Amino acid sequence: MSELAIVDEPAGAARPWTFIGRTEQLTRVVDGVDSAGLVLVTGQPGMGRTTMLCLALLRADVGAASMVWVDAAQAGQSHALAPFLAGRLGTRPAEVSAAAEELALVLGHGALLLVDDAHLVDLSSMLVLRELRRGFGARLLLSAPHLGPGPDPIDCLRYDRDLVVVDLPPLSDEHVGAMLEHVVARPVRPATAAAVRALTGGCPRRLYDLLVAHGLGARIAAGDGQPVLPPGWCSGEDTYRLTAAMADAWSVLDLDTVVEMGRLAGELGATGTVVAMHASALLLSGHAAEAERLLAGCADDCRDEDVWCRVIVTRALTWAFGLGRMAAARRMLASSAQRATRRRVRLECYRAWLHALDGNVPDALRCLESAHGGRDDREAGLIASATQAAVALAGGVPADAVAGLRRAMALSDGLRCELPWLDPYLRACLVDALLLAGRGREAASVAAELDATRRSQPGLTG
Repeated sequence: MSELAIVDEPAGAARPWTFIGRTEQLTRVVDGVDSAGLVLVTGQPGMGRTTMLCLALLRADVGAASMVWVDAAQAGQSHALAPFLAGRLGTRPAEVSAAAEELALVLGHGALLLVDDAHLVDLSSMLVLRELRRGFGARLLLSAPHLGPGPDPIDCLRYDRDLVVVDLPPLSDEHVGAMLEHVVARPVRPATAAAVRALTGGCPRRLYDLLVAHGLGARIAAGDGQPVLPPGWCSGEDTYRLTAAMADAWSVLDLDTVVEMGRLAGELGATGTVVAMHASALLLSGHAAEAERLLAGCADDCRDEDVWCRVIVTRALTWAFGLGRMAAARRMLASSAQRATRRRVRLECYRAWLHALDGNVPDALRCLESAHGGRDDREAGLIASATQAAVALAGGVPADAVAGLRRAMALSDGLRCELPWLDPYLRACLVDALLLAGRGREAASVAAELDATRRSQPGLTG
């Protein structure tokens, strides 16, 4: 991956800004200018189209040919080419030919014209540029955002058989990481790069704005802990993109990334499901106290019962497995079940499961009995099956535990996004149950599957 410095840095920036991750696109642009002579650079706003034109100009084989920069957005004229022409512009063939001939006399043969934001150029100027290329050997290097729904002045060039279109996609996690390392002058964790990319969409302009203009890079370099986002910097789209990326990371148990993104999401005021994912990742990473600090009071802000239930269950599991407060976790589930309407059965099933795991078989069975009905809730059915398996193991009937665990695993297939940790946990329990039942060959097969899962999910260590 090459790195090209851009002298485009405000005073006081931590490090010079860089151009990273566009090597292939830059080569295509330069080759297109030198060969076809007609190149269109496209991409969403902020993806570096103008910078790409500048770099291509430095690398293209221009020789002694004239170069003209046409910036439609700043021309301040009704016609983009008006500053270069004495005559009147128009769209009739004779007017276009006359204007092209006038420009060609000034520029000479083989001139290179760079047109930034070409979609803003008036049609008459675009027709003159086309005539310059066809009749006088001019080369055109254009930039424009992705094609919109309406007519576009560039339409007169889009179907030219020599047109080379180079799209600038968002920067990848790897490229954002390289950008971060350049700015902060030290290695950056992949999780940090993934979080910053999710927040900015991999958009170079947004990265520059966040890291340099707003000083986030300097604060990361200073090691001040989790940096604070600039007030009002993020849009609703940024928040949505960040939380969607966080859910993707959670689904594969990339715990470091979930935690990093969760901290940023917390600064944006995220609650409910996002906090539950963040806390779950902290719990699985061995930071139960931090998870509890996140969850305390979070349920009070939840208006949707499904979200509220997820927060309650996450907090109960944090108390039971992270803080050693198993009895308190069961009491919280019991009181929450009394308040619930649609999710009462789910909460009772979780309480039964905690009883069974703690060896309280009679209490586990009583909770399951009270949870009877409402089993259209897939998660409640899953936890009920896991509870029955735990009861069977406690009663010394591993064969029944195997059946219960296999039912639970079948139900967990539809909940991998919400509860990605549960299937590996159930598989580990199944290995133990199979061994106790004397079915060693099956146990070895399940253990091999579990090992493959651990290798594919970076956050799964136990």
